[in-house]
Amino acid sequence: MPRSIADASAMRTQVQSQFFQKQLAGEEGPSFETAKQLCDIVAEFSLLQPWKILADRDLILVEDPQSGDVCYCSVMGALGEVYSLHVYIGPESYRFYRRVSAGEPIMFGDFFASQSGLSAEFVRFSELTLPDRQLLHDVGHTARKRVRAPIFRAYRPGYYPWYVTQQEATLLIRCLQAVITVCRMLPNDKSAYWAEEDVYPFLVPVGSDESRRDYEIKLVKALEPPPAPLQITPLKPAQVQGIRKENFPPGGVFEVDHFFSSVMTGEKNERKACLRVEMVADAATGIVFPPVLAKPEDATADVLVTAIVKAIQTARCLPREVHITDKTFKVLLEPLAEELGFSVRVRKSMAALELAKDHLLSMMGDPGPYLG
Repeated sequence: MPRSIADASAMRTQVQSQFFQKQLAGEEGPSFETAKQLCDIVAEFSLLQPWKILADRDLILVEDPQSGDVCYCSVMGALGEVYSLHVYIGPESYRFYRRVSAGEPIMFGDFFASQSGLSAEFVRFSELTLPDRQLLHDVGHTARKRVRAPIFRAYRPGYYPWYVTQQEATLLIRCLQAVITVCRMLPNDKSAYWAEEDVYPFLVPVGSDESRRDYEIKLVKALEPPPAPLQITPLKPAQVQGIRKENFPPGGVFEVDHFFSSVMTGEKNERKACLRVEMVADAATGIVFPPVLAKPEDATADVLVTAIVKAIQTARCLPREVHITDKTFKVLLEPLAEELGFSVRVRKSMAALELAKDHLLSMMGDPGPYLG
């Protein structure tokens, strides 16, 4: 066998049939075929340079065929700083996008805690991880120094961007195809698609062949969706039975909140979570009770109840009132309030807790509000 053929054969046996297997334990990584298609389509996207045509507010909409959620595709790069396609998936992520585009200050922890999405971003060679380089190499798109190369990431609420699964990679291909289609069909005056506020082109695939790139473009109005229904969890007897036995006396006012910080947690090859913290402070004394840590997927009602119960056990008294700034927390805390006999009040600010929160975030190195 000629040496060149033997070398090519040996190299092909080293190519992975599935990528990001270590980083996606328990999930399906992109297949070789999907990764190749993803890299080919993102190369086409890059050559088109859509950031010279579109602003990040010129959204392009396409449906996720698996979930039925709408994907809101935003092209970034007009300012020459970040070159990427960012996809906001579902109504909650679109609500978050509208907050960012309106210039509302958002804490870095909340930036990752509030969205589901995907991205294809062109980064410097030094920003590529070994798994990124392996994927590009195996599909024939070897990264080179001084040339930006694509990375593909998934955003899940409460977690830092992480490697895409097979399903996420397939959806990202669909979104890239949609943007390419719009850019190629765009008339000389792009206001034909984005003339009216909150009106965007929505791409509907024509035919049943998923490999085709034929779309029908419809203009749709995408108003801000209502907040998602609250996940009210029933109070568990075990959460309060210890407090009943103690017969604690009434006390003062507790200030309660929970938030995500920018602190990253997780093992080497594990999806990295944003540290989620529940805090309770005594409004009169400023005493802060031991914070409670929770996972991103834990129900908010459960973590708030846990934080208050632990504060009661530490203070050895029941609160007369619990103050919050998020009105949705009032509904979540009603079962505990009825059980223990305190009232829940919504306040514009909570001086003791906010001071403690700012101090804690500063100690953690949190950079403060993110300005989109």
